[in-house]
Amino acid sequence: MTSPTKRHRPPYWFILISYYRWYMRPFSKKICVGLVIAGIALNVLYWLAAETLHLCTGKFLLPSDFIFDYWKLPSMMIGFVMFLLFEKHHFSSKVVNWIAGSAFGVYLIHYHPVCHELWSTYLPVKNLIRLSHPILNGMACIAGIFLCCLLLDMARHVIFALTIDKHKGAFFDKLYAYAEKRKIMSILKATNTAITNL
Repeated sequence: MTSPTKRHRPPYWFILISYYRWYMRPFSKKICVGLVIAGIALNVLYWLAAETLHLCTGKFLLPSDFIFDYWKLPSMMIGFVMFLLFEKHHFSSKVVNWIAGSAFGVYLIHYHPVCHELWSTYLPVKNLIRLSHPILNGMACIAGIFLCCLLLDMARHVIFALTIDKHKGAFFDKLYAYAEKRKIMSILKATNTAITNL
């Protein structure tokens, strides 16, 4: 079973994207391509060194895929810069927009502890790498996980369309009215004022 410390990583991606958008000059296409190549080169060199060490000594087998995790520097270089490259190309597609509308939902679903435990237990990367045609197996695995999570998010869209989105804001209006009736809002406002004045 995956430990909580391994499952929940600090939000490096949010920090990186926020810093880039707020403080950095936009990367040129040349820089983006260079960073992608550098990230891939680091991954390949690390993998070759780990495999060579294992062949020569019989050690270092389990950590050989250590650097390939999504929050490690080479993987972040590749993923982040590929995002920037695609951001520079503007096009319109109903299919892409439909899938993109569920992309964040897919991310949240696939990283939910229950779903994460399922796919990381039955489809671990280290096992896929050691199978024949690891790249094809990995692509099929990614596509399968994405499709399953996409179907779950589509089901969520349907449920929301029939319930919460049918009368937008009605639930929160009722909740606010209930809070006002029970004097909860006045207590919260008084607490907020007291904290602000400290």
